[in-house]
Amino acid sequence: MRIWLFLLCLWPIAAFAEATDDFYTAPANPLNLTLALEDDSAETAILGPDGGKLKLKNAAGDSFVLTFPEGALLTDTRITATPIATTSGLPEGAGAITGLVLKPDGLELAATATLEITPKASIPPEGRLHWGFYEDGSDAFLHIPLQGTDSIILPIDHFSGAGVSFADRANLQLDRWRQQRAEDRLSTRVAELIRESAAEAKATGEDDTAKGREAGEIMKGEVTRMVLSGWLKLAASPAADCATVEAATRSINAIDKQRQLLGISESVADGEVMRQLFDRYWAVCFPEKVKICQSTGDLPQLAAFGLAYDRQRQLVGISGEAVADPARSAELRAAMEACGRYKLTVNASGQWKDNAGVYGTTAYKIEVPIRLQFTNPDLLTYTLEGEGPPTAQSVTFVDYACWKLDSSHGGAPMLARLQSLEFRDDHTPLRVELKLRAAEVMAVITCPTNRFRKTIENDVAWVVWAVAHRKDRVGRGFGLKTMKAGSHPKIFTYSWEGKGEDQGTTASDTTALTLEHIGG
Repeated sequence: MRIWLFLLCLWPIAAFAEATDDFYTAPANPLNLTLALEDDSAETAILGPDGGKLKLKNAAGDSFVLTFPEGALLTDTRITATPIATTSGLPEGAGAITGLVLKPDGLELAATATLEITPKASIPPEGRLHWGFYEDGSDAFLHIPLQGTDSIILPIDHFSGAGVSFADRANLQLDRWRQQRAEDRLSTRVAELIRESAAEAKATGEDDTAKGREAGEIMKGEVTRMVLSGWLKLAASPAADCATVEAATRSINAIDKQRQLLGISESVADGEVMRQLFDRYWAVCFPEKVKICQSTGDLPQLAAFGLAYDRQRQLVGISGEAVADPARSAELRAAMEACGRYKLTVNASGQWKDNAGVYGTTAYKIEVPIRLQFTNPDLLTYTLEGEGPPTAQSVTFVDYACWKLDSSHGGAPMLARLQSLEFRDDHTPLRVELKLRAAEVMAVITCPTNRFRKTIENDVAWVVWAVAHRKDRVGRGFGLKTMKAGSHPKIFTYSWEGKGEDQGTTASDTTALTLEHIGG
């Protein structure tokens, strides 16, 4: 087998190029859809490595359950699912898609999530088209759904969108369109054969159908040829860049998962050939991903590389362990820890007044070092958090009775945690959510003539923030979702202004926050 593969690797690529009309090798002719969304029905949640569910309904009453298993997300991630209202550009015979657009676009999952769709009007198996697409409707293709169930359940390994629609005819001639990715072309062809097989089974009462056998044969035969084609292209270009190598490994990963959905357990190619490919993947892409992280602060793309590298090695059978290569895994974790270093600078200035006429001001600065902390090093799950004490605090206190300000000092540190840190495709910052626990700034006030208590300590920083920023308060903590994207190294800034009243106390505050990347 290994010698046969080696000889194939010497076979000129031109042998594939000659078959220009072949469905798998012909130039792309994508099916691009235009979608309108139901923004009012969207659901958003912060989910993390523990997994979770997002449940929602659209205006028509169709139900969706997006389920993330444990370990699917490497860190706290803001997940948004928005129902599709209308679809245009579908092939004749295909009904409107009942589905979701998933954000953040391009998110790669460490374990396969599932999207279960329950349409208000049921769709029989032989009439189901299980759609997937990119970037809000581009390059649409058909998913291979989970087998062995009457429910509509789609495997989700990366984000853009997915859904189901009704087909009113047996053959929609979907091979008129050819997706950008070979694995999506394969998935589309096999999914249609599975649908035709369901129609055959319904008509004949037999589960073993000609279309079903054809789908299996395509997976077992055509797949190997496509994977080797990708490998040949790599071998023919020793100077292939990371994007090229990444595309090849992604195709292998996707096709192996498609095969597994159909019960085909053997890998697509010989282990030694695959080992050489993944060695190339590491050598070409790892230094590039580290450099990008160091120069932009885009830690998620480095983490995504590590996820893809280990997961794909496991999937194609190079290793059955969570950490396929201990030395490389340690090198990756060290690079993530070195790059995953940020600093949050907080400059707060506020004032307060109670219903007895007592009033005061507080101002302080905090620098919070935020570091990557692995929650499970083998699975690369992590948090970005840190703590820092208040410094240079300034406090005033005015009471027309006997109480006077004696001194002030810092207490418990501020705790900060970054959630859903996102960057654009060009690695400029896009968004981040910030969770804060307020620091303590204590005012020590005294009244020598008070009969019951002569000294009181009061956390004036909390008084100001708790009242002025009440709308953002959750217990002792605060959540900020609207930090403004900047440029490296000061990747996010925010002017947090608030004013409010609570139980007779009024307060106002202006706090300037800057998130800076200091890793490298």
